[in-house]
Amino acid sequence: MTKRVDLLPQEYHIRKRLRERIVLWTGAVAMAALGVLLVAREQRTAGALLEAAVVPLRAQAAEIANQEDRLRAALPLLRALQEKEQTRLRSFENMKGLLREHSWSVVFSDLAESLSEKVWITELSLQKERKQTAQGDQPREETRLTLSGAGQSYSEVMDFVSRFSRSGCARDFSLVSSSVPPRRGERMVVKFAASGVIK
Repeated sequence: MTKRVDLLPQEYHIRKRLRERIVLWTGAVAMAALGVLLVAREQRTAGALLEAAVVPLRAQAAEIANQEDRLRAALPLLRALQEKEQTRLRSFENMKGLLREHSWSVVFSDLAESLSEKVWITELSLQKERKQTAQGDQPREETRLTLSGAGQSYSEVMDFVSRFSRSGCARDFSLVSSSVPPRRGERMVVKFAASGVIK
């Protein structure tokens, strides 16, 4: 049987084992670095996908914020329109109540007979008034009729007021105001307003 004799120095064997360990460690470090690179790449890819998904959400959030701003800006206008509509409804209800209290066919018939071709009515308004008749008595409600219109002359307007006053439909019916607005190159027109209490 042949026996091998190791003639190499001890340092050679130590260095060989050290080289083997270095190779193993280098491979392990390389594998770990590769794993880290792969994880980082996956994270970058996931981050890019997440960013791509977030962009539309950001745009939707901005649009919702813009809509909220537009709604906030429109709220005062909506409130004003609502208040205006409520005022119109109250006026309409008041007008219905006034119309039920008088024989308006007679009033309008007398008004039509009092008008002439040279006087026309542009606006008619009714207003409730409370009048104290005597001390201690309950106030009496009256309906005031105000007519606004225009005539071709002051005398035509006064004739209309006189005729309607004599019809007996309105008490104390008289001219409230009159004016002649400047109209360059056109015939003179007298604007007026007359008022009285419906009987």
